[in-house]
Amino acid sequence: MSIKESKAIIVLGMHRSGTSAISGVFSHLGVLMGKKLFKAQKGVNEKGFFENSLVVQLNERLFEKLESSWDDPLGAQKDIMKCDIAIELAMAKQLLVREYDKAIYWGIKDPRTSVLMQFWLKVFSDLKVKPHYLIMVRHPMDVFRSLEKRDQFSIEKSLILWVHYTLGSFENYHKDSHSIMLYDNLMNDTEKQVENCIDTYAPELHSKVIEACAFISVELRNHSSQTSENKSNDAICELALSLYNCVNEFPVNKQEIDNIDVCFKAYLRGLNGVISEHLTVVKKEEILYKRLFGEAYNTIWWNLSWPLRFVERKFRRIR
Repeated sequence: MSIKESKAIIVLGMHRSGTSAISGVFSHLGVLMGKKLFKAQKGVNEKGFFENSLVVQLNERLFEKLESSWDDPLGAQKDIMKCDIAIELAMAKQLLVREYDKAIYWGIKDPRTSVLMQFWLKVFSDLKVKPHYLIMVRHPMDVFRSLEKRDQFSIEKSLILWVHYTLGSFENYHKDSHSIMLYDNLMNDTEKQVENCIDTYAPELHSKVIEACAFISVELRNHSSQTSENKSNDAICELALSLYNCVNEFPVNKQEIDNIDVCFKAYLRGLNGVISEHLTVVKKEEILYKRLFGEAYNTIWWNLSWPLRFVERKFRRIR
């Protein structure tokens, strides 16, 4: 079976929104999420990320092209399609064929894809792949609390990112090719939510739903949502809540989402110019030093020095 004849599902949505949980369910349904997945991480995603490490590496490479990163508050002002991405497009197409060409069902889950959709739409179009898209949506205040705990992000930064990723996820929304799943619904009514999604993705997988949904553990189901508390009166909070309410309605009003997108870009332009300028410089330096570290880490000299560093750490403990 060629990749254009297979059934692909692309999981979109903001970080900390249940994308790993639903991808774990898909994996147990028999959907190939990748051959080289990131390992589980204690205290972050203990049951696994279900992210194809090669897709993540490519997305990070695209961020470098943009002089950006996954947590760039000004990321919405940058357009990957204005960069020279011929090499990356070829890499992406080769990657997908190499990873998924023999699979009947396959999927990609990396939240970064949500804000790089124009690139991936071009890749899918060139390969004649017509994926089904699943958008995971979690209340922005719950995402903020999760990011605050894990990354010490402020509420303003968290909500800017939430709006950016959510708008990106709905960029090419169409009711026939997209499903929307709320995080709370996934936790509280897993089987129904998964069945609704695969009705349009792969109805023949219905017989596996009950077993696959056991992946959502009791610990995950007993999550606590605290959406009532609001620590910010900033305009970004109003935008985030408006967008959340909008995508909660069915049918989704795409025009209203586009209007919120216009307001969001105006909000970003209205940020203090000095702060925006400084943040842009910091991001450029961050990308530079990240690249330099990566190059040094992969040199033979770094590997040769590892035993010496190990002995040095042991010696310091003795002293």
